[in-house]
Amino acid sequence: MRRCSRSRSAGNSRAFSNGSTACTATPGSACKRSKPAGSTGINLTLLLRAITKVLGWRLRGRAWPNPFFHLKTRDPIYPLTVLSQDERDALRPYCGPQPTVRATA
Repeated sequence: MRRCSRSRSAGNSRAFSNGSTACTATPGSACKRSKPAGSTGINLTLLLRAITKVLGWRLRGRAWPNPFFHLKTRDPIYPLTVLSQDERDALRPYCGPQPTVRATA
């Protein structure tokens, strides 16, 4: 039994006379169309092109400007600060989800 059919003949019901696809309502019976070429699997050409571009930039020194480091000195632009345990504990109530309504058990 065919699950998907294209109905173009005039003898079929009025709903399917426009050439639309008719499918059954059972699970997994939807019309499965093949995926476009190149959309599945790894595109090796694209992957190799990206790798060669990044390696070329790195080897020629064109990976700059970097928004976090100076070009000439390679020092960080922004100072790095590490929070102490007390500072982290003070900020913890402001982090993460903040539910407005609490469920009661």
